[in-house]
Amino acid sequence: MNSETLTPEAEATPIPPSTQTEPGFDGDGQSNPPAAVAAGMDEDEPDTLNELVRKLYGAKRCESDAKADRIALELAIVKLVPINDESGSRTVDAGDGLKVTVKCGLNYRADVDGIRGMTSVPEARMPVKSIPSDYKFDEKAYEALRKSNPDMANRIAEFVTVTPAKPSVTLKVG
Repeated sequence: MNSETLTPEAEATPIPPSTQTEPGFDGDGQSNPPAAVAAGMDEDEPDTLNELVRKLYGAKRCESDAKADRIALELAIVKLVPINDESGSRTVDAGDGLKVTVKCGLNYRADVDGIRGMTSVPEARMPVKSIPSDYKFDEKAYEALRKSNPDMANRIAEFVTVTPAKPSVTLKVG
């Protein structure tokens, strides 16, 4: 990957230095509050469940809008930084000391059983490979063993690390 400069015809308007900010500061050097404070959440003030859920809904909308904006911007950048092949990458200078790398690739899904069932393709030429089976930890069986046979589960426990999962909150509106 080498860095190149776009020709003036393909260059977009550079990002003005005034919009380039350091984390935690806005363009005027003023402190940017954390997102929770900016969303109206006072860390010292207890909230009701309804208030928290409404704030969560607002945060999720902001997150969704930001994701849509990011994707639109990435697609616009891809149009300005073409890649000659179906897959590969290209890094260009975007001005103001900014560089951007665009990567493109291909994803594949295949009906492996269908390919393997083809008689017109010799087996040595089939684009499939055999993956040996492996063992995976069965959490449900381990939990059942902890209840039914604690002594055996304690012997197995030296090979198991258990950590708390990230809490999940699902919000349904309507």
